[in-house]
Amino acid sequence: MTTKCARLLVPTAALLVFAVMLPLRQMLADSKPVVRLNAANAAPRQLEDTTEKAIARDYGAAWQALEQALAGNSTASLNDNFIGYALETLSRRVKDQ
Repeated sequence: MTTKCARLLVPTAALLVFAVMLPLRQMLADSKPVVRLNAANAAPRQLEDTTEKAIARDYGAAWQALEQALAGNSTASLNDNFIGYALETLSRRVKDQ
């Protein structure tokens, strides 16, 4: 391989990797965690559908907020989903990374 060809190959390969990875990263960033709740054995009574959906929604939002906090090195997204000991512990984790 000639030197001129090698000089063109490296930037072209880098551009190709960037072109493929950017949409993939955006797609993954926009995706929400999948939460499945099995409340079949809930006692003393059966869990209502609206409550079950709310639990799954809020649990997924909490995981997404934690992911954003760790990726962005900011604790702002944690405040809407965590309180007390959990908020303190997770905030410390983000600050310590």
